[in-house]
Amino acid sequence: MVNHTEQESSLVLTRELLRTAIFNISYIRGLFPVKYFRNISVPALDMKMKKLMPMDAESRRLIGWVEKRVYDALQKKNLKTLTFYICETVDGPMIEEYTSIFWDSAPFFSTTFLDSFDSSTFFGLV
Repeated sequence: MVNHTEQESSLVLTRELLRTAIFNISYIRGLFPVKYFRNISVPALDMKMKKLMPMDAESRRLIGWVEKRVYDALQKKNLKTLTFYICETVDGPMIEEYTSIFWDSAPFFSTTFLDSFDSSTFFGLV
């Protein structure tokens, strides 16, 4: 049986993994200007990452989604699947999909790169 301290550690680690993944994907894909990111150290993961800073409404929205809504759902064990899409333009088409599936707060990560979106086709790297 997992004790409370182990559950808290797992929750913190999962939160940091998701935050690191989403912010670094945002940096690598150029979703925000480079000046919106700061280099930080993440002790829970023993690594450095790019942290998105709240520089405008869109960056604040993504930060709030990751740090408040996603974390709240993780904490309450309501989060089953988290999908982060990257679209070519605001109205589409979708070009990348990052999915995390949770079983008892243990994440499974999957990445999909699409040349063109076709819901019947799955191109994935797991």
